[in-house]
Amino acid sequence: MSILDHFAEISKCLDKGRHYIMVVGDSSVSNIPFNTSNFLTEIAERNGFRITNKWGYKIKNRYMRFDRNGRGGIIEIDWVLDFVRI
Repeated sequence: MSILDHFAEISKCLDKGRHYIMVVGDSSVSNIPFNTSNFLTEIAERNGFRITNKWGYKIKNRYMRFDRNGRGGIIEIDWVLDFVRI
């Protein structure tokens, strides 16, 4: 399932006015920074959502870190995205 499919399916499942919360971290692709949170916001807005709030926090505890096999760089900030179905 692609991210386009993901938002299309979530849009079908949520009633208008309901919120959908995501937590994501920005990455790097071939050592080029990639703003994942902005990318996901654009995709969500194409699929019937509007961003209502976005904030980030610096990751302090890396205890629950996922193994990324050395790809994508170290995520420094987690972004919380609050979308509402329109």
